Amino acid sequence: REDEYAAVFTHPDGHLRPSLDLVRYAMAIDDYRTLLALERMIASNADSKEAKAAARWLADIQDRIEIGSAKTSPWTDNGLDGVRAAAADHLKALFAARSQ
Repeated sequence: REDEYAAVFTHPDGHLRPSLDLVRYAMAIDDYRTLLALERMIASNADSKEAKAAARWLADIQDRIEIGSAKTSPWTDNGLDGVRAAAADHLKALFAARSQ
């Protein structure tokens, strides 16, 4: 008997999907929400130097994303961690500038 902690997820065509894929999907949603929050903070503080710096950084990140590409993603786990850290830094700077 299998233990109660095992789970199997399948694709519509029947092949098994590693549960790690589902973790990555959840992380991708968190990343999207973080970048959306950053985009909104940039728009609400558009004239500040912090917003201009964040907007340049975000535009650079968006230029590096290939939508619908069949190529293997150039984004590594460490690279994505760096993006997450930079986005958090920009959000902190925008919140600090907004409260002054």
